[in-house]
Amino acid sequence: MVLAMVAFLVANILEATMPPPNLLDPGIIFGDHRPLGMGMFFPAAMMMLSAAVSREHQGIAASLLLTTNNYAISIGLAIASTILCYTTDDMDLFAMCRNGWYVAVGLSSLGVIISVGSLFYQRRHPIMKPH
Repeated sequence: MVLAMVAFLVANILEATMPPPNLLDPGIIFGDHRPLGMGMFFPAAMMMLSAAVSREHQGIAASLLLTTNNYAISIGLAIASTILCYTTDDMDLFAMCRNGWYVAVGLSSLGVIISVGSLFYQRRHPIMKPH
């Protein structure tokens, strides 16, 4: 889980600090970290959930996890679009995109903090056992 959140954070930091001529280049290599993060997040979270709930509730837990993931994506986009609406009076396209990426850096940093905190908590309190 920590690796997935770090992959999101690295991709967002690299895109937020990229110079303007390369900002919207479709061939940028930095965006390749983001699918890596999305591909690692769901299996890692599902393994944590499957160890925490009984076997008959694992399907419901997976459904709730996927629903929560989709809501988080929607809320992140809503927060970024709200920031764009209230901070871009006379800005150009690059400044608008950079504001959105700063929001993404903040949200992915929050994800790293939460996942590292969860990792330390699980190391100190190992209550989850596989069923």
